[in-house]
Amino acid sequence: EKASVLERELRVLNLGWKPFRLLGSQSSCGCISLDEFPIVVPAREGCTLKLEIGTSDKSGPFRHTIKFFSDTPGRISVVVPVTGIVL
Repeated sequence: EKASVLERELRVLNLGWKPFRLLGSQSSCGCISLDEFPIVVPAREGCTLKLEIGTSDKSGPFRHTIKFFSDTPGRISVVVPVTGIVL
């Protein structure tokens, strides 16, 4: 099998009453790439981020994380798991 790139979407919801900005991200693996930052998420709305994950040529499960940074007081960062199985 050959290595490939998976394209997925990650939905971000803003349940607050003020817009916030996603300032950037840091992934646990160089195999993950995301849209350009900063991204403004309007109040009471959401946005979709395009996520690309490079997979190895070996089959089996994978687990990575993406840490997102925002300008929201009290929630400066949040970690999102990225998991899957290469068949």
